[in-house]
Amino acid sequence: YEKKTGKVRSLSFAGAAPKALQAQEMTAETLQTGIKAGVIPGAFGGWIAVLDKFGKLSLKDVLEPAIEYAQQGHPIDPSIADNILRQASALQKFPTTAAIFLPNGRPPIGGELFRDLPLAQTFRKVVAGEQKALDEGKSRAEALQAAYDVFYKGEIAQEFDRFFKEQGGLITAEDLR
Repeated sequence: YEKKTGKVRSLSFAGAAPKALQAQEMTAETLQTGIKAGVIPGAFGGWIAVLDKFGKLSLKDVLEPAIEYAQQGHPIDPSIADNILRQASALQKFPTTAAIFLPNGRPPIGGELFRDLPLAQTFRKVVAGEQKALDEGKSRAEALQAAYDVFYKGEIAQEFDRFFKEQGGLITAEDLR
């Protein structure tokens, strides 16, 4: 709700299904678990849209604490640790997922330090895209768009494409664009 205008605004950050998805080939299980259950990430684009429209800080300033927590670790909430424990057998099926959510081969315990180094690396890449644009004299909005482009059109999109191809998934760089 914007008091100044009296308007209520909302933005869906939901991701879309990949173009190659064939609904008739999917089952309840494959829609919930596995490489074909992946959707195009919408949250990052939503964050950029909200930051551009309503924010004043740079993406770097906004993501800096998240990068630090992902890199250095933070005490994991017991309810999240319990959820990971309940999902451990499903998570173990996927080595890259297990590496993050089952550190040392087991679910984290509530209060234990939890790290997500790939997330820190991803956030650093989008921040670098923003910084490069600012260093080139571009506006804040253009710098946010540059960070968006790193994710949805650049290096990160290519990483998605490579990973999903290697794993037999459906998401492509074109889907992210």
